[in-house]
Amino acid sequence: MRLIRLLTLMTVAAPALALSQAERGGGAPAGGAPVEKAPEQIVMKASMVHGELLLDIGPFDLAPAMDMGGDGSHEMKMPEAPPLWALVPASGWLHGYRVDLVDKDGHQLSQKLLHHVNVIATQRRELFSGIMLRVAAAGPETGTVSIPNLIGYEAHAGDTLLVRTMLHPDDHPHEGVHVLVHFPFTSAKAFIGDFTISPFYMDVTPPAGGHAFDIPPGHSEWFWEAKPAIPGRIIGFSGHVHRYATLFKFEDRTANKIIWQTHPDTTADGEPKQIPIKKFLMTLGYAIRTDHVYRLTVVYDNPTGATVVDGGMGALGGVFKPAVAWPSIDPNDKDYKLDVWAMWRP
Repeated sequence: MRLIRLLTLMTVAAPALALSQAERGGGAPAGGAPVEKAPEQIVMKASMVHGELLLDIGPFDLAPAMDMGGDGSHEMKMPEAPPLWALVPASGWLHGYRVDLVDKDGHQLSQKLLHHVNVIATQRRELFSGIMLRVAAAGPETGTVSIPNLIGYEAHAGDTLLVRTMLHPDDHPHEGVHVLVHFPFTSAKAFIGDFTISPFYMDVTPPAGGHAFDIPPGHSEWFWEAKPAIPGRIIGFSGHVHRYATLFKFEDRTANKIIWQTHPDTTADGEPKQIPIKKFLMTLGYAIRTDHVYRLTVVYDNPTGATVVDGGMGALGGVFKPAVAWPSIDPNDKDYKLDVWAMWRP
């Protein structure tokens, strides 16, 4: 029962791993203005502070969103930091994360100013593809992701963390804004046991590059499938879809078995409220095999009669307990090469 309670806490990490639009194709979200690049003086520092690994990204200067006129609409030029990286200063385990925004005087700012922040481990690959491992992702609705100290994601001194960050201006100016990513940290010198977990990520589009797609009028289905690099057990996951999504499904194609599916609960205008968290607690995880093909599918029903440009997305993020050592990056993998280009480009 203690382990089940721990696994329940672990799966709160699942939604945040799939919420970010930093799996981006560049540019602004649908309907937005072109992205305004942040000045080159924006930097990131990694340090150990009060038992945490702290990533400090900034400073950003945010001008107010420009009022477009009588209909109350605004034009937003969203500052985006260039690709930033830092070395992990010590070996140990990360137990979740939280993101804070502060101004130049250290005053707390609204989370709504955060469009996205993505933290990527460049030396490790993803479970279902050769792209770099997504360690953490957060947007304006992402709360604190908490994982008990007995389990965690293992990081090593000298590992490179790549971060992509974009902010979302509101009606007020903000000077000297810093994005602070806090990772509760346990030193490798401490005893943690053998329950080391890893995040994993899967999308209905090819792994590297942009993941937003156009939704045509009427019914459309989008899917992507792959074999996992290693065996292990999925502890839990959740997902992220956009307006007009009617079905989200994860299945074992080899066994012809639906592992999980959900019909997103939506508002009257088709906006998804929340994708539920799926937990495999009674079985202590769902076993996956390297000789099986797994498919992620999202279905959209667009009632507007017109194509919704860049309106679709379908992403799954979760927590995985590997059965063997995690595989390293293959520098010759085509998806890895494309991912490096997409994530490191200014």
